[in-house]
Amino acid sequence: MHSGQQYAAAAGGGQAGRRLGVRVRRPRGDALPGSFAGRAQELLDLVSGHPQGLAGVFPGSPHAFTALLAQRHEGQVHWRTWHAYPQEGQLVATRTKVGVRVPAMTG
Repeated sequence: MHSGQQYAAAAGGGQAGRRLGVRVRRPRGDALPGSFAGRAQELLDLVSGHPQGLAGVFPGSPHAFTALLAQRHEGQVHWRTWHAYPQEGQLVATRTKVGVRVPAMTG
């Protein structure tokens, strides 16, 4: 199960203001022994093999990484990130969408 928190920050102001939304998901409860390493490796393999993916592994553990998948869809840019913290057995995922709203023409 996952718990989610959503963060939004306004950029710009007035009617032309833009919003950036980020949803952060953290595992809830205790992970099963060995499940963190397996899930971390699955995510790392998925992103490393994806043409729109990027992953960086940190020294000290093969399961300490940050990974990103990005795509463009219907005038928006979407990306997902995963941050693995093996010392805590925790995976944190985010989803972000960025787009510009065009005001309707009047008159």
